[in-house]
Amino acid sequence: LSRKVIDMRELRRIASQGIPDFPGLRSTVWKLLLGYLPPDHALWSSELAKKRSQYKRFKQDILINPSEITRRMWDSADYDADEVKCETRCMLSRSQITHGEHPLSLGKTSIWNKFFQ
Repeated sequence: LSRKVIDMRELRRIASQGIPDFPGLRSTVWKLLLGYLPPDHALWSSELAKKRSQYKRFKQDILINPSEITRRMWDSADYDADEVKCETRCMLSRSQITHGEHPLSLGKTSIWNKFFQ
């Protein structure tokens, strides 16, 4: 791993015999083998920064609490007032969430079930 550009065939051959459990070594080898990091060592820091930024954007785009969606609907003028009133009734604070309202609930009235549909 100390070379400027890593020979991926050689790395695969060596890794197939086992990777020592030296701090950071195993994770770096896996990132290389899975294509998360490029073989060129000089590009690692910029690629890691890009991947972390991309992951942060994915989280912001995908992981939205249903209550946040309802708040956005409330702030938007595009929705009918009756529809918004119906949606705001579904907003729950963390302390009010019952067993049936957990994110994996399959209940027909669960806001999470509706959200994932």
